[in-house]
Amino acid sequence: MNLTHEDSLRLNVLMSAALTVRIDEAAMCVQGLSCTAKRRVDLKPTGDPDRDLRVVRENLAASAIATKP
Repeated sequence: MNLTHEDSLRLNVLMSAALTVRIDEAAMCVQGLSCTAKRRVDLKPTGDPDRDLRVVRENLAASAIATKP
């Protein structure tokens, strides 16, 4: 199961700039906080929302591991 290309791109941009990331499951969005601003990515589920949220968590974990010093 993959995210839409748009969601994937927006999440990658958010993760590259954010210091912290929060998933709001009820609103189906991911929020990021950088030094200067808050950003929000509204997810567009492609099917089962639980599966899409799992994919988001996997992408966030992979990104955190890749940027670990």
